[in-house]
Amino acid sequence: MCQTRLHGKDADVLWVRPEGLLTLADILENRQEMSRLLSQTPNLHELIDLTGVTELQITSEDVYVIAWTEKRLNLNKAKRLRAVVAPTDFFFGMCRMYEMITEASETEIQVFRDLASAAKWLNLSWPLPQANESALER
Repeated sequence: MCQTRLHGKDADVLWVRPEGLLTLADILENRQEMSRLLSQTPNLHELIDLTGVTELQITSEDVYVIAWTEKRLNLNKAKRLRAVVAPTDFFFGMCRMYEMITEASETEIQVFRDLASAAKWLNLSWPLPQANESALER
């Protein structure tokens, strides 16, 4: 899962770009990593870009597991923004379910169909810079 830190106009944004097959285990591993990063930078916003994902192997029950894991890790307690780009109907539906489950959290979560809309919502300059290898890249 590629990760690049972008410097937005209001705050830094972690741009997360999984590719190929995305599983529950991948997502939970990313949430653990995000917990570690937030301990160092509490106001770090997120841009989760699913445009490179070819298969999302999660169920509706898994969406609850993700939300519970984030609650346990205190990922949604800070006032932050998390934009999710979900280009297909299935991805969009699962992400909207996640958004509804977590709507009582302090973190504001919004699901988008395209990267440009998500970048605008996060107050990032468009177009985004070319993704490059960084210290956060995995």
